[in-house]
Amino acid sequence: MILRLTPLQSSRKFLADAVMSALASLVALSCTTIYALAQTAHSYPSETIRIIVPFGPAGGPDFSVRALQSVLQETIKQSVRVENRPGANSIIGTRAVATAVPDGYTLLGASSGFSTIEITTATPGFDPQKDFAPVSLIARSAGYLLVVRADSPFKTMADLVAAAKKSEIFYASSGIGNTLHLVAALFAERAGVSFKHLPFSSGPETVLALTRGEVGFLFSTPPAVMGLVQSGELRAIGYAGSEPFPELPTVPLVSDFVRGFRIAEPWTGILAPARTPEPVISVLNSALRRAIEMPRYKTLLEAGSYRPAFSSPVEFRAFLEQNSADWRAAAQAAGVKAK
Repeated sequence: MILRLTPLQSSRKFLADAVMSALASLVALSCTTIYALAQTAHSYPSETIRIIVPFGPAGGPDFSVRALQSVLQETIKQSVRVENRPGANSIIGTRAVATAVPDGYTLLGASSGFSTIEITTATPGFDPQKDFAPVSLIARSAGYLLVVRADSPFKTMADLVAAAKKSEIFYASSGIGNTLHLVAALFAERAGVSFKHLPFSSGPETVLALTRGEVGFLFSTPPAVMGLVQSGELRAIGYAGSEPFPELPTVPLVSDFVRGFRIAEPWTGILAPARTPEPVISVLNSALRRAIEMPRYKTLLEAGSYRPAFSSPVEFRAFLEQNSADWRAAAQAAGVKAK
């Protein structure tokens, strides 16, 4: 007996066969991907590791990642290359890592700005909480310096606030929603004044704008401005930290001048794309621990007012969650919203 299918039954059978074929292909592709990643984890690392810093050179994140570079090469027994990929307030470089192959060869040199992305940017093109696998903290810094030109009429924070009540005062940051923007915005909100924000694409550009007199002040990580402060070209009039800055102990704390001022202190850490195999994360974390414990790394960091820091991937994830909460509170207090 021969069974004949009606056109409708034939169409349904064709669709069912097509779906089953597609599922089989997807399963095969998934198995191939899993096998490839397993092989990667087994032989990792066998090629150069790239750490992308989503900011320009000479800033705090770049400084601490480059301090790590040479010591990490020794402990992981493979070459490590640092790449600066600034733009869009760190989003361009960060997105590049979020979408990279999760094999441990493309990493993110993240910093405090990572914790502000979803607070200030509505559509960054990735999810900071879901698209990254934390590896470890590598460095911490005490706070941010409030600096003006050496020939500025603002000798103190009181001078700066008094002037802002009479005329427009501009300040620079390396992008809308950047941590340095939020620190300055929170300072203004707590001091009861209004400053004009002038965003730039990188930290060095903000410092250059200040030295040229294009802005009246800025908040900065210490490594980016300490050379100019020590040479006498810039003057520090405030310090946003929990205790006095060791290299400039006479500079007053912002929190002593402005009631209710509190910020999350700067950090740098290493993140991998989500779905990076756990064995690869383990190898990286172990190599970072050994690198961070090297005395030479501590010496390199101290030159930029940083100190070594280490954490397990689990501890780092918890830290990131708390850091994001702290910056969200600062953004709300300053009236900064995601755009």
